[in-house]
Amino acid sequence: MYVISAIEKCGMPSKQEIGKKGISAIMMVLQHSDGTEYTFKYLPYFEALALKGEIEYEMWH
Repeated sequence: MYVISAIEKCGMPSKQEIGKKGISAIMMVLQHSDGTEYTFKYLPYFEALALKGEIEYEMWH
């Protein structure tokens, strides 16, 4: 998948770079990707955003 390879190569973009809709799109791709390795790999990133109040908890849970 292009999105996952871009994240693996360049790192996870910040909410400031791509906005809330961009973060939501990345979460959807990760949640629906084959296997769970990427979901678990990036889960702490989304959890941190939720704890800071930058995204709703329900978005990543």
